[in-house]
Amino acid sequence: MTAENVRKKVTFQQVEKALRKRNLGALCTISEKGRSHLTLVMYAVSPPNLPLKIYVCTGTITLKARDILAKPNISFLVPLTRRFPLNGIPPPYIQFYGTAKILKDTDEAAIHAFHLSSSRIVRGGPKMVYDIVARTGGEVCFICITPDPLIHTYGLGFSLLEFMKHIEQTSAKVKVPSVSTIKSNDKLPMIPSKATNFRGD
Repeated sequence: MTAENVRKKVTFQQVEKALRKRNLGALCTISEKGRSHLTLVMYAVSPPNLPLKIYVCTGTITLKARDILAKPNISFLVPLTRRFPLNGIPPPYIQFYGTAKILKDTDEAAIHAFHLSSSRIVRGGPKMVYDIVARTGGEVCFICITPDPLIHTYGLGFSLLEFMKHIEQTSAKVKVPSVSTIKSNDKLPMIPSKATNFRGD
């Protein structure tokens, strides 16, 4: 008996909107000695009309920052939680490989990305990092992640019933375009004319 084909074409616009609605992802880095390190991070997405970038605010002495300075190759995963989660049913997710680099805490593109977040917690994330770094040492920095040309999705765009019946057909690969797919009339927070003083001084 031939299995029913329920595969769907997942668009980059679906991926981008899903990424912008979330703010928590799993970042995997590799040390100079080849050991992997996986950590949950709060992230922000690059402003519209610019190439897709993921930004993370952290300290220069963190393991992930030191790993990236040694080896820029990373992988990143964003779980897409359902409104009604079920035990034993994995959530959809977006996953990609990419490269990362360390930016100074004054980088305008990174600062704007955090300002654009719809989450008040994310917008205040850099201030929290400054408070932590003041106690632990080092300096505040941003991690800028550039995805590879293909993004992998699992379960994105499928109803829970479709997902449960045809789980093996819910994966997709999505090509990353050169610019954002967010339209000018889409509702996004305004970018401030001047960067917020995250330091609090």
